[in-house]
Amino acid sequence: MATRHLYECEDVVASLLTWIFEDDVKNAVAAFHELRLSEEHDLLQKTLVFASLLQQPSYNLFETQDPRKMLTLLLAQGSQPFPSFVQNNLEPPTEGSVYKPLPSSSWPLSTHPAGWSEQQASRLWYAVKEALRKNNLKRAAYLSGVIKEIAVMESFLKSLDVSQQYLDLLRTWGSSMLTRTTLHCLASVLASASASQASHVGSAEESNTKSRLGGRKGRTFAISAVALAFWGLKSKPVLRLQGEPTLVFDDEACEYWVQTRNTYGAHSFYEACEEFHVVAFPDDIPDEWSCEERAKSHDLTLPVLTSKSEWIKGFKLLWV
Repeated sequence: MATRHLYECEDVVASLLTWIFEDDVKNAVAAFHELRLSEEHDLLQKTLVFASLLQQPSYNLFETQDPRKMLTLLLAQGSQPFPSFVQNNLEPPTEGSVYKPLPSSSWPLSTHPAGWSEQQASRLWYAVKEALRKNNLKRAAYLSGVIKEIAVMESFLKSLDVSQQYLDLLRTWGSSMLTRTTLHCLASVLASASASQASHVGSAEESNTKSRLGGRKGRTFAISAVALAFWGLKSKPVLRLQGEPTLVFDDEACEYWVQTRNTYGAHSFYEACEEFHVVAFPDDIPDEWSCEERAKSHDLTLPVLTSKSEWIKGFKLLWV
């Protein structure tokens, strides 16, 4: 998928994620703007949410849906590792001779784990509720880990007043990331109102005006070869930039190119009107770019890494 300035979209996303974790503010902001100017707003939002799931929960993140603020908070938080958990081999709670019934409007009996009694469900619910009351997020997440089914977890978290936008993460990212999404859902319950930090993104807006120009002058960063290797991607051949630049006419091109083609009625490179060429290639076509310029995005030599991301499956879900 071609972006506004003819990077490959998945390469920009991989680089953005890596630069967030490396605290590389300049390049992260540049990649952020490339996706934004490509009109890939949904993908950008999902990428930032995915990045947040791979970090420690940040309460401030739960207070905004503004992509700029989200990126700012992620960069300010830096590469804080996801908290480690003792492997959860908890058995379902015992019934006990005395128990406190669940509130009638809390966790519906029909959505309890299969085979659990109401007493067992009650003991778990009150234990997690107490952990949250004490702001013990790690314990709340650990206890909740006894639930293994997404549908059951969704009902359980809903009964703890987790909002729907966070419950949706459970189904979006699936069972492979259930521990992480559960932690973030529980963290949203503890989210406190606080002033957001100074925006790296906003302050970089003016300094990033080149990216508004289109063509070669808008290519303000180079794709990270390490990021491609880490996220299990291959570098795209430079032939995609040589000759007739058909990548902007691909069905998979970013939303910016879809809108621009429709605006000018352009269906192929040679049939496009002059106005389209002025907008799409204001300086020169990619075939006339230098080898150094094309090497910012294509025909990269990838390093051989000893390990790749364990969350490649989650990365691929960004395009689902």
